[in-house]
Amino acid sequence: SEEPPMRKSNEPLPLMTEEDVASKFDVGFFTKALASENSDSVSFTIWDYGGQHVFYTLHHLFLTKYGTYLLVFDMRQFLGHTESAMNESIYNLKFWLNSVRIHAPKAPIILVGTFSDAVSDFSALREVNSVVERIVRGYEQVVPNEHESLLFFPIDNTCGEGKHDIAEAIELVTREQRFIHRKISLKWLRCLDLINEESKPWLSLDVVKTLARSVDITSQSEVAEMLGLFNELGAVVYIPATGALRKIVTKDPQWLIDCLSKVIRDGKLHQFDMLEIEKAGLRADVDNLFERAVVSLDLLHFLWEKEEVDYLLDLMKRTLLLSDWSSGSSGNGGAEKSFLVPSLLSNVKFESGKISPMSGKYMFVFDFASQWLPIGVFERLICLAVAHSSNTSPSRAPVLSNNVCTIWFGQEWIELTRDEEGISCVLDKPDIAATTLSMLNSMLTKIHHDVMNGRLAWEVKIKTSKGFISWDEAKKRVLRPWFPVESTIIRSKEGEIRSLNLDSFLGSFR
Repeated sequence: SEEPPMRKSNEPLPLMTEEDVASKFDVGFFTKALASENSDSVSFTIWDYGGQHVFYTLHHLFLTKYGTYLLVFDMRQFLGHTESAMNESIYNLKFWLNSVRIHAPKAPIILVGTFSDAVSDFSALREVNSVVERIVRGYEQVVPNEHESLLFFPIDNTCGEGKHDIAEAIELVTREQRFIHRKISLKWLRCLDLINEESKPWLSLDVVKTLARSVDITSQSEVAEMLGLFNELGAVVYIPATGALRKIVTKDPQWLIDCLSKVIRDGKLHQFDMLEIEKAGLRADVDNLFERAVVSLDLLHFLWEKEEVDYLLDLMKRTLLLSDWSSGSSGNGGAEKSFLVPSLLSNVKFESGKISPMSGKYMFVFDFASQWLPIGVFERLICLAVAHSSNTSPSRAPVLSNNVCTIWFGQEWIELTRDEEGISCVLDKPDIAATTLSMLNSMLTKIHHDVMNGRLAWEVKIKTSKGFISWDEAKKRVLRPWFPVESTIIRSKEGEIRSLNLDSFLGSFR
């Protein structure tokens, strides 16, 4: 059957009449919906994001644009502490500001300063405010505390003084958001109920479409719009960035968080039940996970209790949270299937003698200085680079840490290094310079579209004997070996990169 024409984005959804509702839905659902419509209350679902560094790569799954964000900091860190402690606190606050701005660029941000019992002096509050003022300059999403003429809301940890001001600010600023006043079709709400009544924690898009048709939602575009809204409201997880992810709807976001955090976790703060691990004969697998960031399929089956393993594994691959770890890299002779989890890489030293030190004769940089380099970008670039390396024959085991990685790139080794402002790549052989630059830039573009909401900004710079020059200048000079006359650099159009699924994307480099 022919699909109905797509509705214009500013066109209101067709709401059902009371007679239509009465004929299609039970009385209880109708009564509940009317009570909700006539109520002036606002309901909140509270999400507490893990503060540990290891969880940061998960943010893109759960930072949605229809939210109000509270960023909490310790005011004492801005008063009388060492410079290093203050700098760390400033970095952490900026990190969260940037993360919200990337994934929810118009969502309000409320800053909460804790331990006002230790910073009760008004002059001390003004001193903290001056530090905060420098940090938030340029972040228009931050909601000021007009009552106290501050850019944050102080709270007393001992008695909770200040919490009512924070609650009032949350409600006030949330009610000002346009999405709060949006009317939602009762058909959509009924469809969400049907989704939640299903026994599995995730559903295929085809199943959701069948449920939607049962309540007269027949347009594919309307199904996609409905799921997009429910995703932004935190009711489901629906990631349409790739064809594979678009086919799956996770009905219980908390279930997804729990499953992912069984793998991506701080091993020192969140330890496994080692007695059960020992009984299952998986002690070496756990050690491998936290020491080498490599997880075995056996351990995944154990952690996920053998339920939904295929779905969760595919989700982590498609969102670049893990990649295949080839038998040539596993160190166990290929006895079992394993996967690299880059966000668990530690700051370990290179194993001496494994790979000869690289001279760094040829070097280029992805410079993020105009914006910032979000946590998770380098990890995902490593994920793609290792996946590409695993597809080459013969594959060679890389040497990896959280900031420096040496990877076999099909013909020669390359070394990727991260610092605060960018990612650099060095290589010794000129033969692969042009294709390596093109491939890594395409990988970054894939991350930019599929994971980072299309909000990354970087500049390619190439090292010469006199310093770094821009990619455009190098192209103009036909700078060897980056732009050899006898060959053409491989460059994929952004639209093509965005539309390719992960397997096709990696296959395009073969």
